[in-house]
Amino acid sequence: MRLWIKVICENSEIMLCCVYLPCEEGNRKMRENYQEALNILQKETDILENEGKEFYIFGDFNAHIGSPE
Repeated sequence: MRLWIKVICENSEIMLCCVYLPCEEGNRKMRENYQEALNILQKETDILENEGKEFYIFGDFNAHIGSPE
């Protein structure tokens, strides 16, 4: 889940993205949904970069790194 907000300043535009993703742990379907959400976000940021837009991404990605052991 994500929400893009365009902030228009006097001479520029800034794109802000607030992200919430469910935990990447869990069953296979949940992991696929997590990866799909990341892929969509990557495509959107690629477009913004190609357009030369300034953007910031913040929020809760619920990612866990490493082994639970």
